[in-house]
Amino acid sequence: MPTRILIVEDDAISQQIVRAALERKGYLVDAVSDGLSGIERIRAERYDLALFDYQLPEVDGYASARLLRSLDQEGGGPKLVALTANEGALMA
Repeated sequence: MPTRILIVEDDAISQQIVRAALERKGYLVDAVSDGLSGIERIRAERYDLALFDYQLPEVDGYASARLLRSLDQEGGGPKLVALTANEGALMA
């Protein structure tokens, strides 16, 4: 069974680039554009990995991760990875 990955990224171009790269490697990829939608998808479906933009509006990737970990009593949720399209964040 292919690895399922959820991309949570509000920048549409970044979302398309990451999705295309992962799909070329054979992964099954879904994408949403905000933290709340990401949390809802993870609670409704099984993902192996979730890539969260940590600079999302409203509920950012950090808050989403804290909430998901508090809800994940059995430790069966996806691995969470932070990402950003903000070039300035890479220089810090």
